[in-house]
Amino acid sequence: MLPASQLANRLGGLAGEQAGQIAVILPGMAAADAATLVSAELGTAVRAPVTAGAAAAHGATAPTQSTVEAYWEAHACLSALRALGQHGSGATAAGLGFLGLLLGGGPERVATFVDSTLGPMLAYDAARRTICSPPWPHGSPTTGRWPRLSASCMCT
Repeated sequence: MLPASQLANRLGGLAGEQAGQIAVILPGMAAADAATLVSAELGTAVRAPVTAGAAAAHGATAPTQSTVEAYWEAHACLSALRALGQHGSGATAAGLGFLGLLLGGGPERVATFVDSTLGPMLAYDAARRTICSPPWPHGSPTTGRWPRLSASCMCT
């Protein structure tokens, strides 16, 4: 706990223990940067891999609720990193891509993910008045049966 407290103190933040895990709040730092920093610095300090899940707390009107939600999102990221065998690294839900959506994405996160992932293709499609769709010959998101999807698309 001491290295986490020293790191938090140096950066104007807070550190504490919750359910046997260290929680660090670092204001004014992007969540992804905080995850990388905490993983690297605490790993060096304790001479062992430190895995860090991170999330940003947004909400000047309800800072306590926002901090609690960020804690649980960071906790979910930590669990995902461990499940993926990514010990000694740090990540946010956004950094985990599609997996991040499963960890706690609401409609706004789904829209952001789809836009950043498919946006260029959809813009190309709109500019040329074509319709591109993934090849789902034997299943779809609605049927729950997903065939192995190729990286190509079918344009009509």
